[in-house]
Amino acid sequence: MEVLDANGIVDTTADGPYHSLTIDWMPNVICPIKKGRCELPDIRLPRLQGQWCGQIYHTVQKSLKLELKVWAQFSS
Repeated sequence: MEVLDANGIVDTTADGPYHSLTIDWMPNVICPIKKGRCELPDIRLPRLQGQWCGQIYHTVQKSLKLELKVWAQFSS
């Protein structure tokens, strides 16, 4: 994920815990933004077939969020 400035360029001045993101189904994971970019860890889903939903959101500004919907189908 990236923080963009008004011109659509990555804002490399954005750093620190105030711009960190948390993943609500992995509550112990906090991903700080460094130089305008935040790399999310691998997202592990439970081995349950069906639709699975979650959110990635900014820890301070909760309105900045990404909602995910995943359809999981596992073969035996």
